[in-house]
Amino acid sequence: MNIYLKEHRLRVVLSPVFLWILFLCSAGLIAQDHTEEALKPLTPSDYGKWESVRGAEFSENGNWLAVIKGTNEGDRSLILNDLRSGEEMIFNDVNGIEFSPDSHWAILRRTLPGKEMQRIREVNGKVEARAWLYGLNTKDTVALNNLKSYEFSSDGAYLALTRNKDHGNALVIRNIRTGKEISFGNVHGFEWNNQSNLILFKVENHNGDNEIQLYDPASGTIKLLDNHEHDYTVMRWIEGSNDALVVKQRVNEAYEESSHDVILLKGLDKESYNVVSFEPHRQDILAEDMRVLADDIVLAKNNSRLYFSIHKRTSKFNKAPEETLDTAVVMNEDHNEAIRPVYYNKHDEAPDLQIWHSKDPVLVPAQHLSGMNGFETPKTAVWDFQKESLTVLQGDILEKINVTEEGEVFLGYDETPYRKEVMFGRHFYDVYALDPLNGQKSKLVDRVSKYYELSPDSRYFVYLKEDALFLYDIKTGEVRNLTAGIDADFIDHHNDHPLPQKPAFGFAGWAKGGRSFLLNSEFDVWQFFTDGRAPRRLTQGKESENIYRLDFTAKDDGFVMVNKPLFYQVEGKWTKQTGYASGKPGSAVTVHILEDASIRRIARNEDTGQMVFVRSSYDIPGDAYYTSDNFKTQKQLTFINEFQEEYQWSKAELVDFKTSQGNRSQGVLYFPANYVPGNKYPMITYVYEKLSHGLHNYMQPSENDYYNTLLWVQSGYFVFKPDMEFEAGNPGVSAARTLENAVAAVVEKWDVDADKVGLIGHSWGGYQAGFVPTQTDIFAATVAGAGLTDLISMNLAITPAFGWRPENDHFEVGQERMEVAPWVAPDKYVANSTVMQVDKLNTPVMFMVGDADANVNWSQGVEYYNAARRAGKEFVLLVYQNEGHSLSRKKNQIDYQQRILKWFDYHLKGQQPEDWMINSIPYSDQKERLEEWNK
Repeated sequence: MNIYLKEHRLRVVLSPVFLWILFLCSAGLIAQDHTEEALKPLTPSDYGKWESVRGAEFSENGNWLAVIKGTNEGDRSLILNDLRSGEEMIFNDVNGIEFSPDSHWAILRRTLPGKEMQRIREVNGKVEARAWLYGLNTKDTVALNNLKSYEFSSDGAYLALTRNKDHGNALVIRNIRTGKEISFGNVHGFEWNNQSNLILFKVENHNGDNEIQLYDPASGTIKLLDNHEHDYTVMRWIEGSNDALVVKQRVNEAYEESSHDVILLKGLDKESYNVVSFEPHRQDILAEDMRVLADDIVLAKNNSRLYFSIHKRTSKFNKAPEETLDTAVVMNEDHNEAIRPVYYNKHDEAPDLQIWHSKDPVLVPAQHLSGMNGFETPKTAVWDFQKESLTVLQGDILEKINVTEEGEVFLGYDETPYRKEVMFGRHFYDVYALDPLNGQKSKLVDRVSKYYELSPDSRYFVYLKEDALFLYDIKTGEVRNLTAGIDADFIDHHNDHPLPQKPAFGFAGWAKGGRSFLLNSEFDVWQFFTDGRAPRRLTQGKESENIYRLDFTAKDDGFVMVNKPLFYQVEGKWTKQTGYASGKPGSAVTVHILEDASIRRIARNEDTGQMVFVRSSYDIPGDAYYTSDNFKTQKQLTFINEFQEEYQWSKAELVDFKTSQGNRSQGVLYFPANYVPGNKYPMITYVYEKLSHGLHNYMQPSENDYYNTLLWVQSGYFVFKPDMEFEAGNPGVSAARTLENAVAAVVEKWDVDADKVGLIGHSWGGYQAGFVPTQTDIFAATVAGAGLTDLISMNLAITPAFGWRPENDHFEVGQERMEVAPWVAPDKYVANSTVMQVDKLNTPVMFMVGDADANVNWSQGVEYYNAARRAGKEFVLLVYQNEGHSLSRKKNQIDYQQRILKWFDYHLKGQQPEDWMINSIPYSDQKERLEEWNK
């Protein structure tokens, strides 16, 4: 039986300009072909066949390229291209690939047809993980079933995989050339060495203990490296060596939490190897009530020092009954304050109680969630293997230390002097230099808003303060203002959040060697030098208002290779064109591609420069293309959604307008699929924050995406998505004025019926969709999902979804932009709270909440409902049970999508309403209808 369909297609390599002209011409021919033939409207039965490109992958030698595509229904297929011969093979029901390092083999991850997968998910069934080991040159195929994990050895000669079996996990190591296999039982993790074909694995033996074993498949030898009664939490090879680091649990039954020991295994490629241990409790280095955390363990490059975090641990056992349960502050005989114990009756049952205090720097539920011991946080420490000494680097001053493997100096910060400001969203730091050898620290600069990583030689760093970027020389203490006097904006002054320091456009990275670094201005990338030379602008974006940003492929080991051409993403600030450019620092930049489309790289071979990108726009399906010469020639790899030409479609255009503050802004206007110039159409306005960057997003139809623009245009609506700008302290009122301007700009130019405009949004957009109709009557109906309605009660709430964080900072300098607390400006909170403006509401509102929303408390919707009910306003509240901030169950998603359309069809098109829109439905009737739903 054939496991794949082999196709041979003739591919003509054309220039990008010719391809674009060909597309436009063919689009015109398609339009002519269908002039007399009625195009079909989209229906739910069509949604499942719509396709999209899901990813791409190159083999290491660049000879092979795989592209994965899939349908909305869940079908997946993999297109495998032999770039030497042009041969193409299609593997159906394959959703992933991993090439072997020698580019001779590939693992093809298999799946089931979409409908079958959906049936299994509906009953919470399990799907066996399966794959093929496929010979790229020989086309040999080996079925691999019941998989758990797999990985090729560094040279591709061996494949290790684990399988789920009834009595544990089996590790199988296969010699790919010969097909011979060896198996080990009860394996719970493995790691190949990236230098040699050695593999570490963790196994549970017949006594229930754990072991770390080493296997050499070339010689067939196996070594027991360590055994332990408890778990090994980390097992990894040290980069570029035959040494390994192992972390294992150390359990003390007197404490809730485990500590950890660290073992270095050196020279595992040799017959005899060295073992270096760090066992702080056995060696009496660390107190028993302290523990070593397994996370963030860093080994210095020369293996001489080990960095890790330590923290208090919790005693399991209760103390004696005479334990003081509380304390009181009293005056002693010297008239000084003293702490006096308060004893309780030891026979009383303890209450279920938390005590919160206004001096709590971290809320009690947040402490509980994070496992904090009081207000203490983990501290960074270092163990010197040669000196056999432990030094705690992070004392009471430093709150965070940035530890690196090669660092001669570390940077740390302290927020304590600004604790009050930090608690409410205004983040400032004092920056310290720390000697990792002895823990000595020195303050370098105070009250900075942000600082970036150290230079490779640990001498310099860049920080943001007082609307400028500075370079600090740790060796000399010299500080240099980098951005003063430069005719470019490095600070985002357009950011409308009322922060005390607006953010910078960004630090793009250090050059390898550390003699220069890259900073972003609003439009360009600049190279700055540590020796004081004048900076140079590497790109020419300001003149055309095109934004250039370094593509991350220009980095090597995290550093920018400035001796080679740098690769840039390009995007027009106002045109929304996208593309790529490149140029060597000091030379002119060449724009390779810049189109009225979304050009998005999805795969790149760093050694050869080969690239796969997706070109799409609202009406252009996102097909994958291949280029190996910086877009001079392009080969189309996929031909998705060719059937789109049979359906009614639409177009998208940019709209310019002024915000409430008089600034230029844009939005995207999508036309009805059945648009006929001169006819008037209703419009749905969707709001959040900045949305115009989605101009070239290709949209898929979906039965459960409830805010699906494509479905709305298919239903005969214009859809408008404006970019919003908010006035600090007046977000709702300014949103209303901006929307008045934006909608007026659309109505003036296009065929929109001004009396049939709807408004919709979710979360922050839900706030606007609920509030704006209290300020203006330009909307005939509104739909608000999970929005805020009472800025005072929500400001004073805590948010479980964000670790029980108080909302104060989010409200003052975050998305709500209220700038101050409610009691400082109560008039502004009242003026921008929906429930306090409900008497001005003349627009029918449909409001959706999930009664398990852990982000915006669903009581915000209830408040609006109660206010509207009391004020006699037209209001429908949809409460989805056991749903959160967004609906997760497909049945609820579909239902909400349909109710949105029905709501707007009634209010904007005048269609017959369903009874729930206009009448009260008794709960008993609602329950009966749900019980009879499919009968």
